[in-house]
Amino acid sequence: MIQHHRKILSSIAAYLIGAAAILAPSLVTAEIYKTRDAQGNVVFTDVPPKDQSETVKLSESSNYTPPVAQDSASTQSAPPQDEEDDEEAEPTTYSTVSISSPAPEEAVRENSGNVTVTVRSAPRLATGHTYTLLLDGQPVGDSSDGVFTLENVDRGTHTLSARITDKNMTIVAQGPDQTFHMLRFSALSVKRRKAG
Repeated sequence: MIQHHRKILSSIAAYLIGAAAILAPSLVTAEIYKTRDAQGNVVFTDVPPKDQSETVKLSESSNYTPPVAQDSASTQSAPPQDEEDDEEAEPTTYSTVSISSPAPEEAVRENSGNVTVTVRSAPRLATGHTYTLLLDGQPVGDSSDGVFTLENVDRGTHTLSARITDKNMTIVAQGPDQTFHMLRFSALSVKRRKAG
């Protein structure tokens, strides 16, 4: 009976010491000793016993700090912005739009009448923008890389110009007019040579 009470008291003491170590951080730093009594029961104590014992190393207790409740108005996140919205919010301003090829007043010698036109801008073309090429004031094509191939262009002097449009086909920037001369073989020139 006494032995049974000692076992219960030993278990209760172990439970209380463990609970106190968890609940009271100051007790975590105290030394806990584990010994066995005369009957072989395990006894935990914070008083160093005179006989042989081992020190029990307790793990540090972890503290949990709940997050501070925030006002529902401040926790609502802003709706994600679309990349296209950003472009509209900060429109690109082009300092130049120019035709780099053919050069101004260049004579293009191509009997088929084909000519490659290259348009450049500073800064580079923004996403959602397009180059539009005009030949003698008429749009002849759109490009995102600034390269156009014109076919069967008539002999003579022609005017090129380029502009940049956005996704709504609104003109964002326009470059100056530039002339070039298309030189093509003519059957009339052969007749003149034979006649001369």
